[in-house]
Amino acid sequence: DDMSERVKGEITRYIDNRGFGFIRTDGDLKEHFFHYSDCAPRPEIGMRISAELGMDKIGRTKCINIESERQENENKD
Repeated sequence: DDMSERVKGEITRYIDNRGFGFIRTDGDLKEHFFHYSDCAPRPEIGMRISAELGMDKIGRTKCINIESERQENENKD
């Protein structure tokens, strides 16, 4: 099944020295793992983002192709 729908949410935790964090998605309010390499802007706690939901190697949901909402709005112009 195709999980490439874009979701919106907020970065709630980011562990800079480990390079990962968690995004709470709007609606279901679940926290999803993300790795900084999947985040175009530098991740910051409280940043509003849009992302795709993907799977890691062991089948857990994670956020990928993350953009800040600011960045997404600039791309529309």
